[in-house]
Amino acid sequence: MVTINIRGPPNADYVFGFPGIPASWPRISGVVEVRGAPRQPFRLTSVTVSLYRTEKITVQTKSLGLSQVKRQESYLVGSELAVFNTALAGEQLVAVDLPFTYELPVIGDIPPSFCQSKIAETVYQLYATVNVHGQGVTRASRPITIYRYDKLSIFGIFKEPKTVRTSSPDHVVMLAATFPRTSFGPNDVLRVIVDVLPNPDLHHKSAKAKMRGLTLELVELATFNVHGDAPFSKPRRVRQSKVVFNNMKVPAEGYRSEVGITVPVADTRNKDGHVPYEFDGAPNTLMPSFSMTASLYSIEYCVNVHVRMSGCKDVELSQKVFLTPFDAEQCQALKEPLNDAIDYAHRADHAETLVSTVMRPTDADGLARAASNRTHLYIE
Repeated sequence: MVTINIRGPPNADYVFGFPGIPASWPRISGVVEVRGAPRQPFRLTSVTVSLYRTEKITVQTKSLGLSQVKRQESYLVGSELAVFNTALAGEQLVAVDLPFTYELPVIGDIPPSFCQSKIAETVYQLYATVNVHGQGVTRASRPITIYRYDKLSIFGIFKEPKTVRTSSPDHVVMLAATFPRTSFGPNDVLRVIVDVLPNPDLHHKSAKAKMRGLTLELVELATFNVHGDAPFSKPRRVRQSKVVFNNMKVPAEGYRSEVGITVPVADTRNKDGHVPYEFDGAPNTLMPSFSMTASLYSIEYCVNVHVRMSGCKDVELSQKVFLTPFDAEQCQALKEPLNDAIDYAHRADHAETLVSTVMRPTDADGLARAASNRTHLYIE
C-alpha cells in the first residue's frame, strides 16, 4: 500500500493571499507526497485535491418543540483539482511529490474558520485522493484554518463616521449617535458620541424633559438555520456601559456625551496556563466570537443606545457594527502585506505549470533512497 502526506511550503502556512480580498488571489498551496512500501513500486491512476467545509450547530431552544437541535452539513469549496500528470500513468514509481495551487473561489462566500463554545462551528479539511492501479483509492486529509480579512478597520468603509438619528415616541426629544468607525477587534474601544436634543416645536414639553440615565450596550445576534423551520435568532448582551444623570434637564442647546465600551477578549489559555496551537482547523483568536456569515448560521453585532427619560418617553436607537479577530494595531500591521499580496497577484502567472518530483525504481539508488527517506523529498 502507498502512504500519503499533505504538507505546506517550508516555513509557511497553507493559505496564501487574503481570503475575503479577491484581488490578493486567495489560494492554498502545498505538496501531495505519495510513497510506496519498501521495494514495492506502484502505478498511479489519478491524484486529486479537494477542500471541504463542515458546519455544525447545536441550538438550545424549546420554541421548536425540542430541547436541543443539532445539524451538520459539509460543502465542497471550489472545484476538485487534478494534480497528477496523466503522462506518467502506468509508469512504475517509488515516490512522487505533486505540488498544487488550489484557488479559493471569489464568487460566493467563504466563511472563516469558527468555533464558539460548541454552539456553532465551521472547519475546513483538505483532502488528497490517490487512485493506485490494483490497490484502489487511498485518502489523506489535513485541517486548514481560514481567516477573512474583508472587515479590517483600516478600510475606508469602516473608518467613515456613521450618524443615526431618531425621536422619542412622543417627539419631545431627539437622539443622535455618531460612530467614528464601525469595525473593531479585541481590546479596541468602541466609542459613540451621543447627542440628546429638545424638539424646538414642542418647547413647552421639552423644557420639562429630564434625563435619568444612558445605556450603551454591545449585542450579539446569532441566527441559526434549522432544517425545516424558520431561522431562529438568539440575542446575547456582550458588554454594557451606563451613565447616570439623576434627572438632569435637557439643556436648550442639547446635551452631548462620549461613551465607550471595550471589546472583550477571550482567555485562550488551557488549564495549564498555556496558549495552545490551532487544532482541527479551529482558529485560536482573542475573540470569543466575531462577525461572520455561514450557511447554517450567522453572527452579527449591533450597538444599542438607550436614554431613560422623565417628563417624556424613553428614546433609543441601534447601529450595526462589525467585530473582527484583528485589533487596530494588527490591522495596521496587515496593510503592507495586503498591498504586497495584491501586487504579487497582478504580476504572477496564475496558470503556471508546477513541476513534480518523481522517483522511479530505475533511478540510481531509487529504491534505497525512497526506503530510507520516504517523507523528505522536497522540490528544488
